Amino acid sequence: MAVTFLPSKKGKSGNSTLFLTYDTFRKYFNLHLLCFIDKSELSDYKELRKLWPDVTFHVMISGLSMHSKFKKFAYKSINKIFGKSETLLNYGDLLKKRGRIANIKFEKIPPANVTFFNSVINSTKFDVVIVEFFQFIGYIDLIPKHIKKIFVHHEIRYKILEQELYLIKQRDEYLEYAVNWLKGIELNYLNKYDYILTMNEDDRNDLSGYTSEDKLIMTSAAPCLSLFDETKSYTYKNKLTFLGGSLHFPNVDAIEWFLNDIWDDVLKKYPDTVLNIIGYWEKSLIKRYSRFRNVSFMGFVDDLKSIISDSIFILPIRIGSGFRTKLVEALLYKLPVVSTEIGIQGFTFSDQSVLIADNTEKFIENILKLIMDEQFARNLIQNFEKEIQNNYNPLNVYLERAKILNELSED
Repeated sequence: MAVTFLPSKKGKSGNSTLFLTYDTFRKYFNLHLLCFIDKSELSDYKELRKLWPDVTFHVMISGLSMHSKFKKFAYKSINKIFGKSETLLNYGDLLKKRGRIANIKFEKIPPANVTFFNSVINSTKFDVVIVEFFQFIGYIDLIPKHIKKIFVHHEIRYKILEQELYLIKQRDEYLEYAVNWLKGIELNYLNKYDYILTMNEDDRNDLSGYTSEDKLIMTSAAPCLSLFDETKSYTYKNKLTFLGGSLHFPNVDAIEWFLNDIWDDVLKKYPDTVLNIIGYWEKSLIKRYSRFRNVSFMGFVDDLKSIISDSIFILPIRIGSGFRTKLVEALLYKLPVVSTEIGIQGFTFSDQSVLIADNTEKFIENILKLIMDEQFARNLIQNFEKEIQNNYNPLNVYLERAKILNELSED
């Protein structure tokens, strides 16, 4: 059985990657899927049941899921919370208000969820339970001891908090204490699992000092290669693209760094260049960045292809853990990529396929190089595609995880 968010074939890239994983698993294992969903996901759930008639679903439908409650609260209230003053906040205060560090807590599982989970786990004989995502990590305490348990760690929570602490610069003793407190809880739960699967080697190495090496396995995610447009050719059209909304603070940090430290230098050389930022952004943040020229906050767009095509895809991400699904969009639309190392976590690329820069000067240099040399950009895209196809085949990802499941089932 897998405990996870609802996979979606047509959803955002993270959900579609989840779909791809379990779409393969169901063909070879007797798969049960346990999800907590809200009413807005009902149509996706019904569609998934039609696509997967051989999967047994255990779904608890509530008014709103934890994720949706947060989104609803954020969309309605975030401008009231931050107000006009956010325009003038220094970066450290902005991070403390918007980052994960602003809300360090570990919530107990709701009683109704406990009752539902127990009714499922006791109704069927399960060999292995796979738990995905930090939000469900505590469900280990509800799984009987005789059942083997795997946790798929998409994002090491304490790692992100430590990255945010570093970026604040000014020491805060209480925040340091709170981060270490949550880190202890996270590691305590992880050590209860038989195996921990990480999305990249860096995450595996970070955890190796706190848990047994034998239970740590790096197993990358993989994009759906069948979605890629083989006919698309690249012609640069004076635009850069950033994909991601402001409810996820690493996106805010990325734009904060890019606009303040990089963007003006690009415009000095190529003043007609435009930066398109796609995704929901609050008005207070749009106002904060209104002084920057040629920046367009586009919100959600109906035709992503027309906006994103023939641009340079930027990933100035400085906070993160796990697997960067944004890269799937870059590959899908055949775009050259300039990224930080964190921006491509979950993948390993040569410098002939993705341009990497972890400092301001190098990031500027890489962007200018792509603007000046269109053929160089095309070569990068071709190499990018080849490396994805050779190294991140979905079947290989399945085989990695299937091996673990078979070993646990035999035990």
